[in-house]
Amino acid sequence: MYESGQSDIPSREEMRKALARLDEALARHAKEVPLAGSDAADPALEALQRSVQIMRLEAERLRALLACD
Repeated sequence: MYESGQSDIPSREEMRKALARLDEALARHAKEVPLAGSDAADPALEALQRSVQIMRLEAERLRALLACD
């Protein structure tokens, strides 16, 4: 937990580390989940793939925001 007087807002370095962990997790999941359009694809799998893509896009957006400051 944070000591009194410290901000609850993560530092830039903490954000970068969190984004790196997210990238690693998404890469692991991408290896385990068949590609969309494959024979194994079904509506639930396609929804999962869309969710992963949204998380990747959000990570890219956050990374760009960190680079702006």
